[in-house]
Formats: sequence, structure tokens, C-alpha cells
Amino acid sequence: MDRARVSAGAWEKLAQVVARRLEGTLSSFRYRGSAAGAVSFPLGGIGTGCIGLSANARLVDWEIFNRPNKGGLNGFTHFAVKAEAGGRVLDTRVLIGDQAPPYSGDWRGFGFGLQREYMAGLPHFREAELEGTYPIATVRFLDESFPGRVRLTAFNPFIPLDDANSSLPAAFFEIEVENTSKEAIEYTVCLSAQNPAPPGKGVNEYREVRRVKLILLSTTGVAEDAMEYGQLAIATDASEVSYQEYWYRGSWFDSLQVFWRDFAAPGRLSNRCYPKPQAMVRDHASLAAHARVEPGSSAKFRFLIAWFYPNCRNYWNPESERPRVWRNYYATVFSSAVDVARYCFEKWDKLFELTRDFRDYLFATTAPPYVLDAVASNLSILKSPTVLRLEDGSLYGFEGCAVDSGCCEGSCAHVWRYA
Repeated sequence: MDRARVSAGAWEKLAQVVARRLEGTLSSFRYRGSAAGAVSFPLGGIGTGCIGLSANARLVDWEIFNRPNKGGLNGFTHFAVKAEAGGRVLDTRVLIGDQAPPYSGDWRGFGFGLQREYMAGLPHFREAELEGTYPIATVRFLDESFPGRVRLTAFNPFIPLDDANSSLPAAFFEIEVENTSKEAIEYTVCLSAQNPAPPGKGVNEYREVRRVKLILLSTTGVAEDAMEYGQLAIATDASEVSYQEYWYRGSWFDSLQVFWRDFAAPGRLSNRCYPKPQAMVRDHASLAAHARVEPGSSAKFRFLIAWFYPNCRNYWNPESERPRVWRNYYATVFSSAVDVARYCFEKWDKLFELTRDFRDYLFATTAPPYVLDAVASNLSILKSPTVLRLEDGSLYGFEGCAVDSGCCEGSCAHVWRYA
């Protein structure tokens, strides 16, 4: 709905009706504990692939590389939070809730336990609750021992009749921290990510583009038409930041252990650089935002994960040993992950407002929760690797997705015409 065409009084009445209906509906879409084990909330644009947000706020199902990747992780990519006061660290945690059972192993291998990339062995919150009202997810972290209340909101723009802004290769995050103590606290929220480049082919570089601070995780020594070619950017518009372009390079789990010691120490991150990539190594980088928060007040930290993996090929039914490569539609709109991040921060407020309006109107209807669940869940398929957009913007889709490939290509009428 165009607010400019509605009077202020009528808009206020509509907003009140929507708020009342939402209050009675949202409780049906909250997931925690054993009820949350299968949740993967897709964050990505139409035809761009997506990253899944689990109910305990892990970043899972990394499907931004132009094919499905169910269960795929990107190293130790995660958010973390730290609270400091008077020069001492009060608390430091990974921004996830406890992992729901079973603990004998995931679908990739029974008996091996949880993957170390889940980071379940590091300090984290006792519980998390996800409110999954697609296209916006909210995770509330529950633990009275932490000096503050933390909430994460995640989305990718979903705006009817605006396919351009609904096709952005990015995941948007806002972390709000409320100071519930009686003293001022400096909070740090940190986003760490692995460079997805092939081992020994990654370069990490901190940049500032207008008001956006970011670390660009790119490839080197990879042909520009190769499937592995691309970029990932972790970005924030916070005024106060610190960063590490590279985690410590060591053996076994040294990199994670040294990073956690660095982050959990008083003060801000110190940068670490290496002159060139190291064979067989995939490096991580960290970008931290800082804010001093008075008692009873709160601070909001905005982060973005933007990607640029432009090259696609017909992997599901190759016509030759060297299938033709084409470019993603978004690669005709943006020139890099930096370009994506800059645009997203410039338009963030409007993109969220329009996405929230759509979400609110959808979930405030009189339809029963099971109908809303079916509608919203099926809409989310548009943001999954089920859908491709070719260079001219045309849309094609599989019937669905298997673990690592699309199933039954061709936008077949006996599936897609059901919509």
C-alpha cells in the first residue's frame, strides 16, 4: 500500500487494526527448544541464493554459490557479543542459543556429534526463540545471567511489484542490545566470516565506502569465468568499529581459539595482516561495532552479508564436458559485493519499511495460522536456490531442491502453474 495516497487518520486506524491482529497471531510462529530443530529461515533475494538462519541463530545452509547446499556451513561464520564496564569484561558470548538434541550427529554423519563449526562448545545463550513471520525473522536470546537483553532481526527485502529490490544478494541483520543493569556498559557486536574462496586463493581487505565499513573477502588467482570466482562482504554502518582482516593461522583449532581470546579480552580488536594467501588455508575475518549504552537504554547495530558470485552453469544436465557459463541477473545490476553493500545501506530504512508493511498486512489477515504458515512458507521458495534469474532477468525454477542440486528443471507447468 502506498502511504502517500492514504490520509494520516486512515493510516493510523489501519495501523491499530493491524497491530491488534498481529498481537494475536505472532505467538503461533514462535519456535524454541525441540520444536525448532528443522527451522532454516532463508535470507537472500529472488534468484540470488540464500543463507539460512536457524532457530538458535546459527547461519546455516549456505546456498549463495549458484546451487543448493543443504547443511552447508561457511567455516566459523557467526555473530558474537561482549559487554564491558570500567575496563573489565563482564561477559562474552557467541550470539546463538543452546543446540537442540539429538547430539549424536546431524544428517551428514551419525555418531560424529555436532560439527565444530556449530560453535556449541563456546559460551553462548541458554536459549533462543525465533519468531518466523516470513519475510522477517526475530530471534530473542534468553539468559538472565547476561548483562542485557539481546534481540536479532533478520530479513531480505520482499516487496510485491518491486522485483529489483526483492532480488538483492544480501542478508540484513539488526542486533539490538538493551542495558538492563545499573551502570553504563560498552557493548560490542562482532560478525566473523570465512572467506569461501578455494584454499590458498582468498584475500581479505578492510575498506570504507562512504559511511559503510566492510571487509571484502575475495578470490585471487581464479579466472573471472570460473564457478569459484566471487566475493563476500561483511559490512556495518556503525560509527565505531574495530576489525581483524585475518584470524591467526595455526594448526587444528588454533585460529578459533586465538580469535576468541582476542575478542574476549578487554578493549577492541587489533588488526592482523598476512602478505599473501597460504596454501590449504581458508582465512576468517572479523568486523566489530561498539557502542556505550547507559542504564535503561539500548543500542542497535546493523550488519550486512553481501555476496557476488556471478557465474552459473548447467550442472544438473550438462550438454558437454565444458558447459556454457552465464551470469546471474544480479551481476548485471551490481559490479561487486562492495557495490551491493553500499546500495543496501543507502536504501536500508525504506527497504525494511516496505518489507515490514507486507509482512504485517499478511499476518494480520483473518486467515487461520496454518493458512498463513502455508502461504509464507511457499513465498520463501522464491528466495531459495529453487529459483534462477538469467542475465535478462527472466525467472526459471526447478520443481524443488535436493541436498546439492535442483530437481527436475524446466519451470515445468505441472508444478509452477499451481501457483
